[in-house]
Amino acid sequence: MKASIVIILFSLFSGLRSFGQENDDNMPNKVADIVEELSKGEKIQIGSPEGYAAIPNVKNKYYKLYSKLSEQASDSELVELVQHEKKTIVLYAYIILRSRRYAGIKDLFLQNITDTSEVLFAG
Repeated sequence: MKASIVIILFSLFSGLRSFGQENDDNMPNKVADIVEELSKGEKIQIGSPEGYAAIPNVKNKYYKLYSKLSEQASDSELVELVQHEKKTIVLYAYIILRSRRYAGIKDLFLQNITDTSEVLFAG
């Protein structure tokens, strides 16, 4: 019984991070965690209509993560993400910045105009 309580307590506390702690890239852990999960996807999921019925797919795991990123990431964090190695993350950052009418979006685009990577959209 004691061993199972110790294991449960260890598993509960081993995953905890101190409030406000940042990762190595100076990005708050909440945003970094979202980016880590989003980077597992191979396609962009932004709730685009799918199939013959053209119903927006907003129940998808990656759409929900995209929504969280949009709500929680600051403009400066998104600008950092434009340089991410995973191109789906780069595109998510661009899409969110554009939706916010970020003033420096043109400059970001011009800095990366030679990037010819391919990214798939779901839908």
